[in-house]
Amino acid sequence: MYSVRSGYAIALDLLFPGSSSSSSNATQIYWKKLWSAPAIPRTKELVWRACNGIVPVKELLRHRRIINDDICPCCGLEVETIYHELVSCEDVKGIWFASSLGIRGIPSESAFSNWFQSNFLQFGNKEATGLACELIWVIWCRRNAWNFNGIKQDVRHVLNYASSIHCPFETDCLRIVQAWNQKRKILGYWQDILNECREDAAHLDAFSISFTGRSCNKVTHFLASFSFSMYDHVWLDDFPPSLMDLIYADVATSFS
Repeated sequence: MYSVRSGYAIALDLLFPGSSSSSSNATQIYWKKLWSAPAIPRTKELVWRACNGIVPVKELLRHRRIINDDICPCCGLEVETIYHELVSCEDVKGIWFASSLGIRGIPSESAFSNWFQSNFLQFGNKEATGLACELIWVIWCRRNAWNFNGIKQDVRHVLNYASSIHCPFETDCLRIVQAWNQKRKILGYWQDILNECREDAAHLDAFSISFTGRSCNKVTHFLASFSFSMYDHVWLDDFPPSLMDLIYADVATSFS
């Protein structure tokens, strides 16, 4: 009997061979990594659709006899598969390399699901996975802008757009985080600052604020505390004493 559960198992077997048996637990872990990545939902949904082969690229549309031309609209040289359009197109390789991920040596032929799994879900961290989702989203938007509107976007424009999709902000002030997330009002001048931040955040596709303990933000905490005693001093060519010790300690901790 067919059910959503059985259909999902079939899709997993097609996506990751053997996933319904010994590797099912690993597959579930991969999907959890994708959905928990720090990226807005629509970017992760696009990656999920690409892994399942349901992104309307020209190869699929031609296979369904919707169109006759299956050549990539960006390079005009190869068949537009999901992997080609999002990863291996010559117009796209420069975006992956110029991004902070710095991916190079992209194979010319592969299944998108295998490439994304091996590069991000299997070994990559959440931050890299989130950035990859956002890059894939803007690459797809770039393709559509060229295919439907004839607008060509360069690498710098694409990377700037990717960086503006999600703007995470961290603070060690739990009161500010609670006021922001619960949309509560707080007394004092902080309310005015929060109001201005909300106005600025409205221009971003996604903005999040989270709490980070002071043990993870010692440099910022030191500067904030130090400013109360040196409010009339401007630091230009030098910096407050003891600051470098904290920076060295943070660097040592991050590599330990």
